[in-house]
Amino acid sequence: MKFITLLAVLACVLQAQQRKPFIVPRISEPIRLDGIPNESAWQSIPPVPLTQIYPAHRGPFTERREIRIAYDDRYIYAAAWCYDSRPSQIRASSPERSAHRHPCRGGGKK
Repeated sequence: MKFITLLAVLACVLQAQQRKPFIVPRISEPIRLDGIPNESAWQSIPPVPLTQIYPAHRGPFTERREIRIAYDDRYIYAAAWCYDSRPSQIRASSPERSAHRHPCRGGGKK
């Protein structure tokens, strides 16, 4: 059992060593905090390298997405672009209604 645990730890260490650290860039152009990432500064910020966990660990992404992070003298900025190949199938639910059904949100059967 100890041997298997040691192999698992070594695999995790080797995997972590293969990844390059992501350096968050500093920006000098202003970004307006309005929830719409349309400033030209966003285009100069490289996307964060992402790894898919679900449905297939490290498998190809099922949908396109980009996350960009930067900072300046006052703020840390983050923006995400998430795309869906079937936007008509996106379902939004009410947070109040969902809270009663999901046990992690204070709901569920008593």
